[in-house]
This record gives sequence, structure tokens and C-alpha cells, in this order.
Amino acid sequence: MQDTLFFNKRDLQNKLNRFQEYYNENRVHSSLNRKTPKEMAAIPCGDKNIVSIDNYQWKSHCGGLYKLPIAA
Repeated sequence: MQDTLFFNKRDLQNKLNRFQEYYNENRVHSSLNRKTPKEMAAIPCGDKNIVSIDNYQWKSHCGGLYKLPIAA
């Protein structure tokens, strides 16, 4: 029996969007002192140049087979 992870492009995009929201807004990270990336982004860091997690673009890999977000 074969499991279906997603049905079409829209279903996959919805699942990726939900995972991105979970990863950045709900899941705490031990490397960030048990804070979420969104919480860390809200903390002023003096004169460091920090990119907002809402400011990204997609970069193609493997001849356009898939894309990963990068800082914009």
C-alpha cells in the first residue's frame, strides 16, 4: 500500500505554508534559547543587520526541481 503525502500542487503548497508557520511561530528552538524565530526577530539586537522572517524569496535548486527560501 502506498501513502499519498499530497494530492496536487495546491495541497502541497498549503502543507508547506502551514509547516512554515508552525516552524517560525510555534516551534521553539533550543539554539534560540527556547524561543521561536518570530520571537527572536522581535528582540532588538542593537546595530546588527537582521533580516525579517517575512522578507524572503525562493531560490531554485536541481534545475528547478524544488525551491528553498533565502533571505531577500
